[in-house]
Amino acid sequence: MNNKFDDILPNNSENNNRLQELNDALHRDDLSFENEHDFEQDAAEGLKQIKEEDITSHVTALNKGLKEKLKKQKKQQRKIPDQTMVYITIITLLILVVVAYVVIKKAMQ
Repeated sequence: MNNKFDDILPNNSENNNRLQELNDALHRDDLSFENEHDFEQDAAEGLKQIKEEDITSHVTALNKGLKEKLKKQKKQQRKIPDQTMVYITIITLLILVVVAYVVIKKAMQ
């Protein structure tokens, strides 16, 4: 079963190219960025500290956790709310219509 949530990132060429650049830089131990953002610098430092084998296990764990959370969210959204008041209202209206019909019928006779 091929699930659309197998990967965290969408499959587009821009993301794939950027991931390939980061992977190549990780092997060279030279992570430099065109945009010197704090987030990217922190990510680069984190990547340098993590072993390559650990990265794949972390990505697998993240994907698995994401799938489980999405599955739980779907189950919560599918629950049908309690509609007892709707049923009581419909039954009451039907009883009133029948009573009104009987009263009108007797008044005509």
